[in-house]
Amino acid sequence: MNGHSPKPSFRRLRIYSINPDLGLVLGSGVNQIAMKVPWEDLQPGPVGECIEVIDIDPGSECCYEPVNLNACGILAQDGLTPAQGIPQFHQQSVYALAMVTIRVFEQGLGRSILWSPHRDEESGETFVQRLRIHPHALREPNAYYSPAKKALLLGYYSIGATGLMDLRRQRTAFTCLSHDMVIHETSHAILDGLCRGAGAGDSSPHTMATHEALCDLAGLLLHFSLPGILRSQANFSSDPQANENRLMELARNLAKSSGRYAELRDCIGKPELPVDLQTSGMPRRAAILVAAVFDVFLTLLRQRSMELLGLTRHESMPGEKLPPHLIDALSSVAAKSASHVLRMCIRAIDYCPPVDVNFGDFLRAMVTADKDVVPDDERNYRIAIVESFRRYGVYPMDLSSLSAESLLWRMPTTEIAFPGMLNWRPARTRQEEYDQGKKWCLRLSQWFSQGANKLPENVVREMGLAIRPHATKTLEGGADEMALIEVTSARLSRKTGTDGEQAVHWIITVSQRRRGYFDPAVQAAQDRGAERGDPDFYFLGGCTLLVDPATRKAKLCVAKDILSEERLVRARSFNLEFASPDPTFRERATLTDEEPFSALRIDASLRTTLDARSWIYEEDI
Repeated sequence: MNGHSPKPSFRRLRIYSINPDLGLVLGSGVNQIAMKVPWEDLQPGPVGECIEVIDIDPGSECCYEPVNLNACGILAQDGLTPAQGIPQFHQQSVYALAMVTIRVFEQGLGRSILWSPHRDEESGETFVQRLRIHPHALREPNAYYSPAKKALLLGYYSIGATGLMDLRRQRTAFTCLSHDMVIHETSHAILDGLCRGAGAGDSSPHTMATHEALCDLAGLLLHFSLPGILRSQANFSSDPQANENRLMELARNLAKSSGRYAELRDCIGKPELPVDLQTSGMPRRAAILVAAVFDVFLTLLRQRSMELLGLTRHESMPGEKLPPHLIDALSSVAAKSASHVLRMCIRAIDYCPPVDVNFGDFLRAMVTADKDVVPDDERNYRIAIVESFRRYGVYPMDLSSLSAESLLWRMPTTEIAFPGMLNWRPARTRQEEYDQGKKWCLRLSQWFSQGANKLPENVVREMGLAIRPHATKTLEGGADEMALIEVTSARLSRKTGTDGEQAVHWIITVSQRRRGYFDPAVQAAQDRGAERGDPDFYFLGGCTLLVDPATRKAKLCVAKDILSEERLVRARSFNLEFASPDPTFRERATLTDEEPFSALRIDASLRTTLDARSWIYEEDI
């Protein structure tokens, strides 16, 4: 024996259970919980393997002392005591929330999270080891993920004062203390690293809405799944409908803590609310997906709570307050239901096409992913998914029937087989895993470039791709050379279901790019090979392949056709809308700004009312 104690699996860190400003309204009582955070060797900051908290406040010209979570006194008491005015607690809180979010996504995806690399025209891609989190980066009620800086920029602002004579009632609110905000923005960083980052040339009115809804659902459902949250907030009774109404009210209230996200949850519990998914703005579209998935959570909770109340033979009148042990049991069931639905959503990411993701695609992805890891749907969870999406009017555009079986992605009609180069070995570090994935992407891209013209045309077309000389001349790659086919991601995934079933796949995403033009006549001429002109926009196509590691054959091929005229017309309309001066600032900025997420977070009216000032600094970030 060497006398050394093994490292623990987790450390416990205390955070607020409810945003303290919101807690004043909800009356949360003891407003703190201790979260189990995966153990790692930390430097002051905290700085770990994949997270780095840097606490510079440009507005106050301060650099706050970093917290040392390995200090004996801090370790012994589960971290610092929650306190709104202590920067070191803010550092602890954002680290804990970000790490728990990463862990949940890694469990759902079956692999490590890698951040989107830095991209430079001269040096190419550079591995990003850590996501930077700045708890006090902005003086405004705003928080967003910066793809350029690979950082979360979180703000703070004053509330409660209406004039100079009312300053005694003014207080400061910190977005870094909000579960929803930190989890939401961390989720955006994770999606960006999965090669599905919004604003990466995807000319679709639904892709950004899908990403925004996913991130909001991560914040909401992960919050609900934390221990003790619903025990103190939901006030469960013996009336299931009253319980559901309270949970819907709680979900909407959590979004109002700093005047943001509220629009994303407006449709919860309102399936009758008319929303045109084709013409509505991005937040309104996202709100429908949020509401549909939240309805899945309520349906699962209803089934489980009725079973629980039946097993306990509780005979109280509807609405009567339950005994403490039943409230604890219902809270635990609700937390497990939220965790289960969130895992379903995360698993579905790998089953979505790489571009132009719509809500129907996401519905099919949820059902197929659940089928892969839980073949026997004994509790009818997939039926609950279908019925909830049906209530909110979400249907796949290419299916005539809506049943759990018909929604499953089908196996390719042609055999798509890969060469014997996909040999996987465990990576010791995230850097090594990134290097492996980059190597496989390069090799597979070369294989496509050298051998795609030898593949049967029906195989290429099934993947949503096109090759010359038969294809349009607007495919990127030059007039006389073969169209460029790029493999953007190649990772091995090991997903585990609730009953221990495991689904092991290579997840490979392949894409092509096509020049798009606003004038259909110019488009037609360019497609035929007219003298090349600068495009008005780029149009993307390609597929996500789930490949069996044993046979190296594709089990699923989820494609978006690069030659689809219907998709091209929608992309042209979408880009024309945002090329005009009329659209709202928040959506137009999504396509034009270097920081696509910053404009989604704050209304101009809030800026004026609060007289907020943004402090975005360059070299320090």
